[in-house]
Amino acid sequence: MKKITTIFLAVLSGLVVASCDMSEDFKTYPFAEFGGSSTSVAENVGTIKIPVVLYHAAKKQVMVTVQGVDGTASLGKNYSISDPTSGVLTFEPGDSVKYVTVSIIDKPGVFTGSLAFSLKLSGATENVEISNGSTYAVTIKDNDHPLAEIIGTYTATATALTAKTGSTEAVTWTCTFRPYDGDVTRLWCDKIIPMFAELPSYGDGSIYCKVSSDKKRLSFPSGQTTSFNVGYGNQQILPCLFFNGEKQGFYTLDLESIDFVRADGGGVVFKAAVSGYCCIDKYVWTGNHGWLLGPKDGDEYQITFTKQQ
Repeated sequence: MKKITTIFLAVLSGLVVASCDMSEDFKTYPFAEFGGSSTSVAENVGTIKIPVVLYHAAKKQVMVTVQGVDGTASLGKNYSISDPTSGVLTFEPGDSVKYVTVSIIDKPGVFTGSLAFSLKLSGATENVEISNGSTYAVTIKDNDHPLAEIIGTYTATATALTAKTGSTEAVTWTCTFRPYDGDVTRLWCDKIIPMFAELPSYGDGSIYCKVSSDKKRLSFPSGQTTSFNVGYGNQQILPCLFFNGEKQGFYTLDLESIDFVRADGGGVVFKAAVSGYCCIDKYVWTGNHGWLLGPKDGDEYQITFTKQQ
């Protein structure tokens, strides 16, 4: 019995020691990190405030050092840290959030493309740790892109002819034109047809267009591969399926590109230069969402992009 009691006490003692070690592992210490990981702002935004959070705040003053890390944006040229000017955030007892104020330096009329930099928490008061959230990335979007008047969100409208039934249906959806990195004569369009807008979980279907020097024509080269994937691998754009009204059949007409022409009048409006085409893979158009724009001339079966204000 004595032997059993001794073993029990030894095991209990071991559990107590292990418990102490475990509580030591789970003991919480004050630590600081950014309240987020990144942001994207226009170059004329002025100033932005980026939160730094102190968890398990100490009962005494805590100081955290912040510094700018240049990327394609340079400190003093494209941005500056206006508060704290000393580079040190001070948390008084009870404080849990402080803000780094960054001034973005606007360069109107000068196109530089998007620029990037980051902030870094490089040190803190003794016994305060810096967590994994020690960096915060900032992208400065250039307002002076040569195609800024075209870049933006559009309302797309069309009368679509469904491949299965041959019936027409008015469709409206939203798409965006955004910059093409490294080439200011091109733009990305994420949802050139409603199928891409209706099935976002399969990818946005982005394809690029070339913009004419007078900014009046958008040309989408055929044969582009998109991220749109319905289970058969990446779908390749084939903007050249035409509807044959007499035979209710389809045939292929090889086109180098599908063009949109800027309409006269107010606002930014682009209309398809031709009617009667589909901008999806030839293996997809037979589905319910395989929109085929009809064969007629004029506006009846054309896509129109109208820029939102």
